[in-house]
Amino acid sequence: MRRSTLLLSGLLLLLPPVQLLAQQATPPSVLKNLVGTWQLQQLAFDARRPLNDAQIEQLFHDPAGDINQELKQGKLIQQLTFRPDGSYLLSIKQAAQGAMSERGTYWVRNDTLYARTANDQIAAFSGEVIARAKGQWLILEFPFWKPQDQVFEQEKYQRVKQ
Repeated sequence: MRRSTLLLSGLLLLLPPVQLLAQQATPPSVLKNLVGTWQLQQLAFDARRPLNDAQIEQLFHDPAGDINQELKQGKLIQQLTFRPDGSYLLSIKQAAQGAMSERGTYWVRNDTLYARTANDQIAAFSGEVIARAKGQWLILEFPFWKPQDQVFEQEKYQRVKQ
């Protein structure tokens, strides 16, 4: 059997041609439950410890409430489409500001979603933890303040029926 050679980090590896093709065709690490189109429904906060009055006041004045109102009224539509090949499409339509879209690649490691745009920039949702990706719901979260403060902002998405 003929073998192909691959030089990787100074190490010479011998792989059968079929193995080499399989490695090149493997998409980045994706979750099967994540694949599909998701529409943002709500922003929320999850405090995993008691908060003082100043912290509650700060959360109260966060723009999440205004964003939730726009989502409910249909003035803001944000969709994330994750494909099995490791690519994504983010589209945002906002009544006041028009529409925008972004494409790139994504992967998942240790329940954390990472993404880079087609221009090789870090995507806005990169680094968010997948708190839930089951059935009709996807919840992404990230620390609102420092991680040790145990207050997380959550983005709640619902699967779009195709």
